[in-house]
Amino acid sequence: MQQQQQHPHPICSGARYKNENLSGLGASIISYACGTSAEQQLLCDAGVLGKLVVLLDGSLSQREACLESLATVLKGNHDAVLRFVGLEDIQGRGCTRVLSCLCLVAIYNTSPSCFLNMGTKSSLITTLLELLTDPGQSGDDAMIYHATLCLSSLLAEKEDLQQLAYEANAVKTIVDILKTESELQPKRLQGGLFQSLAELSSKLEDCRSTFLSL
Repeated sequence: MQQQQQHPHPICSGARYKNENLSGLGASIISYACGTSAEQQLLCDAGVLGKLVVLLDGSLSQREACLESLATVLKGNHDAVLRFVGLEDIQGRGCTRVLSCLCLVAIYNTSPSCFLNMGTKSSLITTLLELLTDPGQSGDDAMIYHATLCLSSLLAEKEDLQQLAYEANAVKTIVDILKTESELQPKRLQGGLFQSLAELSSKLEDCRSTFLSL
């Protein structure tokens, strides 16, 4: 009996086009094709993670679409995170720190018990704040924007992490960025910074007081 040939998932095929617009579009479509864990699993089985990582060497629009898609595929999916961490292609890239933070936040939000060590939580927050203040390390505005998304996702509804971020001077760090670079920042990046600030201040009066005093 002849073995049935397996065909790549059509959405995954869209992410491997050489044409910049088509590959970016394919990556963007993936963000809307992961409404359930079953859909995430289907795309992972079809090799979507590896195809998305290849786009990290592409243009700004390709990297931006790639990061959005990766965040969607990894969200709440521990198996996908483990697969992603195991990919050799993510090593040595300029955006590795952003990708690492994205993975760690996805892992924490899915399995908080993996982060019982307070030092690990502090280090993750410190790294994200460094990515916000040192654009040369993260590469471009798209990377910095995704760092703000990681930070806000990490802090959402977690008072203990908000306290750690407050102790790391996160409020002043974000406000200083907004004050000094507001004319040069894309509106979306500003929105990401404000979202991080909102999550940081959602439960702690100290954060709100510090923000109002700056």
